[in-house]
Amino acid sequence: MNPKNFKTVILADPFYLCSMKEFLAQEYYGNTVENYLITLGIIAVGIVVARVVKKRILILVKKWTEKKKNQA
Repeated sequence: MNPKNFKTVILADPFYLCSMKEFLAQEYYGNTVENYLITLGIIAVGIVVARVVKKRILILVKKWTEKKKNQA
């Protein structure tokens, strides 16, 4: 990590405000906060989609097994 690019926020000053653009541009471990938030968003959407697909598949399998059970 390059010390010249490392920005610190003074936590002792409760009135320290930075713009959203400055906040999103802060770099940690070579990535910006914006990139971390995008990644978290993609992961969250992926989890939701996976749960919906799983639930839908389980419903379809349950219906299919009920049909097979009634045929036997």
